[in-house]
Amino acid sequence: MTDRLDAVVAREYTDRDGNKKTQWTKIGSAWATKSGGWSITLEALPLPSMGERGLETRIILMVPKARDDHQRQPARQQEQSMYGSGPADFDDEIPF
Repeated sequence: MTDRLDAVVAREYTDRDGNKKTQWTKIGSAWATKSGGWSITLEALPLPSMGERGLETRIILMVPKARDDHQRQPARQQEQSMYGSGPADFDDEIPF
């Protein structure tokens, strides 16, 4: 058994070809505790959706998948590469 699990939510959708698909979104992690329980840390809160028994919110715990080197890059470095180097990119002059 693993000592860490990913907390994910699933959303079903239909692609442009009419095929039903599932999109998985990681919203946190679960860590095994010394007493045999689990500690769950959420980075996002899932929205409720209409389920079989009415309105429900479901979080699924899954064994983490292996990631390639690009995904292992720290989030801060990914943000910098996507959005520039940060505050230095902003123009300090306010037009109003």
